[in-house]
Amino acid sequence: MVLDKPFLPCYNDNMIISGKINSIMRQALEYYARRLFTHQLSRHIEVKVTQRKHMPEFHGLCGIEDYNVLGQPRYFEIEIRAGDTLEEKLITLAHELCHVRQYCRNELNEQGNKWYERRIDVDNVPWNELPWEIEANELGYQLYKEFTECHKKK
Repeated sequence: MVLDKPFLPCYNDNMIISGKINSIMRQALEYYARRLFTHQLSRHIEVKVTQRKHMPEFHGLCGIEDYNVLGQPRYFEIEIRAGDTLEEKLITLAHELCHVRQYCRNELNEQGNKWYERRIDVDNVPWNELPWEIEANELGYQLYKEFTECHKKK
C-alpha cells in the first residue's frame, strides 16, 4: 500500500502520546501519525507506549484501551519489546500505529478476526498472511523509511 498524501513535515502536535520513550521514538510516532491520520481524527487519538522486558514472541502489540462517547476506539496502548534495537523499535511503532489506524477506521475489529466486515479464520491463516498484518508490514516499513530519510535531512 502506498500513502496518497504528499510529503509532510516531520511533526504532529495533535495526537496525544504518553509513555517512557526517547525523543527519536516520539518524533517517529508524530511523523507516522501525520502520515496515517487526518488532522481531525488525530486530535481525538491517544496512544500510550509501554516497553516490555518480556515479549518473546512479538516485537510489539497494539490494543484498544477505551472508546469515545460514540463507541469508537480512540484510546490505545502499543507495547514494544524493551530489548530491541532502536531501528526495530521504530519499525515496530510504525507497524503498530498502522493497527491503530485500522481500528479507528473500523477496518479491523477489536477481536482481530474481521477485516472490512469479512470474517477471517485466524486459526487457519498464518500471521504473515492476515490482510491487516500484510498492510501493517508494508505500510509500516514505508513509514519507517520515510521517517529515517526525513530525519537525516535535519
